[in-house]
Amino acid sequence: MRYALTFEAEPFELPAEAPSDQPCQCAKCRGSSSELEAVEFESGRKPVPRRRTLGVYPESLEEDASRPVRANFVTCNRPNAAVAAITGADPVATIQRANRRAIELLNTAIDALQTTRNRIVAGAAAGFPTVSDALGQTLQNRFHLDPNTHTTWTSTAARSVHVIIRRLCGARQILADGWMKYTCLGPPTVTLGACQGPGCPADRPNRRAVACGGHSQIVLCRAWWSDSLDDQAATLLHECIHIYFGFITDAGTFGNAHCYEHLVLDLNGLAPQAGFEAACP
Repeated sequence: MRYALTFEAEPFELPAEAPSDQPCQCAKCRGSSSELEAVEFESGRKPVPRRRTLGVYPESLEEDASRPVRANFVTCNRPNAAVAAITGADPVATIQRANRRAIELLNTAIDALQTTRNRIVAGAAAGFPTVSDALGQTLQNRFHLDPNTHTTWTSTAARSVHVIIRRLCGARQILADGWMKYTCLGPPTVTLGACQGPGCPADRPNRRAVACGGHSQIVLCRAWWSDSLDDQAATLLHECIHIYFGFITDAGTFGNAHCYEHLVLDLNGLAPQAGFEAACP
C-alpha cells in the first residue's frame, strides 16, 4: 500500500496552462480501492527547499544523470542492527538504486512520448506507424486517449499528451535534483509539512510509502524494503507525481497517479504490482 497526504495547490511554479481543476484531497494507497482514505489536514503548506520553473519537455531540464541521494537526507544512513534487519546494511544505496531506476523508467516513457509528439507536430500522420503499438495501447488503456487523433498529440489542453509529458517531467525533476528527503521506517502517524495523517501503522503491513503534496520528503514503510527494484522505483515515481502535482489523487485518469505510473511501466515492458492492475480505471 502506498499513501499520500496532499495540499491545496501546486507547490511549484508551472506553465500557465497547468490544469488546476482537480480535487484537492488525495488518497494514495498500495491497497484495494476499499482501503483508500481521503485525509484532511491543516491549511497552509511548507514549500520544497527551492522553487524552480518546470519546462514542458525533457530538453528543458538539466542533464538526466541524477545526483546521488544525499546520505544526510536519509534518516537511517547509519542504521542500527534492528533497522538494518529491515532495510539492509546500506539503506542509502538501496534508495539510490531505486531513485536511479525511477529516473530511467521515466526517461524511457518521456522520450517515447516526446519523440512521437515532435514527429506529429512536424507533420507526420497520427496513428501507426508513427505511433508504436505499445504507445498507442497504453494511451488508450491508461488515459482513454485516441492515438489516431491528431489533436491528442498537438493539443495543449488538459487531456492531451502534452500534459502527460509535463507531469512525468515534474516527477523526474524532483527525483533528480538531489533535494528529496527520506524517512526509512515511518511511524504509525506522520506530519509532513502541513499534512498530518496515518503513516505506517502496524495494521497496514502492505503500505509502501507516504508523501505530502508540496513537501520534498518520502516516508518509506517496512514493506517497501522487500519489494523488487522496479516496484521500489515505481513507488518513488508515483509519490513524486503526488508531491509535484498536489491536486492529483488516485481517482479518475488524468487526476490519478496510478495512471501515470502504469503508463511508465507499460512503456518499459513492466507490469503493475500485483493487486494494482485495476488501479487506473
